[in-house]
Amino acid sequence: AIEHFGSVSGLPVLDLGCGMGQVTEALAARGVFTVGLDLARSRLKDTASRVSASYFVCAYGQELPFGDASMGGVCAFEIFEHLTPSDSLLMAKEIQRILVPGSKVLLSTPNTSSLEARLKRVMRMRPRPDHFNEVSSSKIKNLFVDLGFSEVRTYGIGIIPGMWRMQKLFPFSAIQDLNLTLGFNFPQVASDTLLV
Repeated sequence: AIEHFGSVSGLPVLDLGCGMGQVTEALAARGVFTVGLDLARSRLKDTASRVSASYFVCAYGQELPFGDASMGGVCAFEIFEHLTPSDSLLMAKEIQRILVPGSKVLLSTPNTSSLEARLKRVMRMRPRPDHFNEVSSSKIKNLFVDLGFSEVRTYGIGIIPGMWRMQKLFPFSAIQDLNLTLGFNFPQVASDTLLV
C-alpha cells in the first residue's frame, strides 16, 4: 500500500504508532521524510538507531503534537483497535486536523466481520485483551466519511484465518498472494481493513 503513497507539498508523512519502524523505514527508503510517532519510548530509541532518515516523537495519538495542516500524509497501521472507541474518534479527528488538504491517510485495523472473527465467536474465544475497539470495515469507513474525509475507500487485507502464523511455517508466495487476492476481492470478510 505504501508503494504509491507519498507526501503532499513536500510535507512530512506521519507514521502513527510506528512501533519498530518498518513503515517509517520503507517510506524513508523511497525518499519520503517521515515522522514516526509511538507511545513506547524504549521502542522509539531502538527504531531511531536503525532508521536515520526520519524524526521520532513519543506522544499520544489522541493529542498529536503537530500544527494544523502540517503533515502531507498519515499512515496508521494496526493501532486503531488498541484505543477505546472515544480515543479512536479523537485520533481520527487529530489526523484530520494535522493533514494538509489533498493528502492521504492509510489506516489498517482488524475487521470484526472477517472469517477469523466469526470463527472466534463461534468457538467462544475471547478477544485479544489489548484490542479495545475492533470494528467492521463499514464502520471504520463511516467514521471517516462522517468526519468529512472525501474519497474514502476500504479494501480487504487477507482472508485466511491465522495466515500470518502459517506463512512462517509455509513461506510460499503463491499462498500469500492467494490470501491477499481473496481479501481484496471479498473485503467484507477479509481479516483486516485497509482504509484509504
